[in-house]
Amino acid sequence: MIYKFEILCLFLEAQNNTNVYDNSSIFLNEAFSNYVVFSLGLLSGLIGWLIVTFVFRKSPQVLEVLYTEQISLLEVDSQIEEDIQIEYKGKLVDSLYKTSLSFFNRGEEVIDHPKFFVKTSNQNLQDEVLYKAVFDFDGNEADNSEVLMSGSDIEISIEFLNPYKKYRDQLSIHMFSRVPIKVESARGRGSGWTVTYFDQLEYEGKLKAALNEALAGGGSNLILGLVKSLGIVIGRFFRSHI
Repeated sequence: MIYKFEILCLFLEAQNNTNVYDNSSIFLNEAFSNYVVFSLGLLSGLIGWLIVTFVFRKSPQVLEVLYTEQISLLEVDSQIEEDIQIEYKGKLVDSLYKTSLSFFNRGEEVIDHPKFFVKTSNQNLQDEVLYKAVFDFDGNEADNSEVLMSGSDIEISIEFLNPYKKYRDQLSIHMFSRVPIKVESARGRGSGWTVTYFDQLEYEGKLKAALNEALAGGGSNLILGLVKSLGIVIGRFFRSHI
């Protein structure tokens, strides 16, 4: 009886050794090894391409226009508004709004003599805008710049615009008007460069709403709000790096 049990044990051990050999032989197979090497090479190539594309690539010459500010500068109580006269730049006004646009060079080379256009929903900017000017990052009025109003379009011309990444060069247009100016888009192109537009006010509004949702209470609101916030930020990041 003991003899038969020993034979059974030896048989099972031999069977296990055979399974180990069969499984390990798969990894020693030349075709399988070539497949693994090919897959790893393909994956390494893809990772390298992504690194080169998004990290080391040369930035395109893009002049980005941002819609950054729209505020009312006058608040007069309705009980006394008929008894008050307000004057700005020598003209009587019932209301006064400030609209600001910022623009910078996302590329790596200087853009010479750029001219671009901003489209608004206003139909008569010549009469509505009382003052406009281009200012540098330090708040000084930029030399050799011009802002023209024509119907619903704003035409901006400047002498040059340095790359923001290297020089932190950013200009702003401030406009003071009788009514709010609603910016819709921006357009323009030149030799080796183009214009893109981004509504910073809309972006900040969506991000604020998502964060408020996250803080409203409840685990589901927190997770959903944080996911929305992250999606908004990531979308903005990739838009700025494409």
